[in-house]
Amino acid sequence: MFMKLAHLLVRLIGSRAKPQEFVDFSVEVGLPILKKLPPHQRVDFYKNVSQKHLGELLVDLSREDRAALMNGLMPLFAREFPLDQLDLLAAFASPGNQYAPEGLNQQDGNDISSSLQDTK
Repeated sequence: MFMKLAHLLVRLIGSRAKPQEFVDFSVEVGLPILKKLPPHQRVDFYKNVSQKHLGELLVDLSREDRAALMNGLMPLFAREFPLDQLDLLAAFASPGNQYAPEGLNQQDGNDISSSLQDTK
């Protein structure tokens, strides 16, 4: 019952609040809850949200918008994450089709990877 009421309240606030007010509300409510979680559960939460919902959050952004977003976030990542401990070669060893958002991996009806191979 509590969760249904909470969902209803959040939807109501989201539908009536200005975008920045909703962001402020989400942070004000969400951060104290996340801070109560042990670090390993927070890591699992962040991974879960990223893996399951990042595509939904970015769905209507173009490649250019996504690149601009990532370029804006990279300085934050550099400041907040221990870059000297990251294994980027392992993380990006074989990207395959990992970057294939619907509608963004096509270029004039051809797959971008095949277009890139044609230019070699």
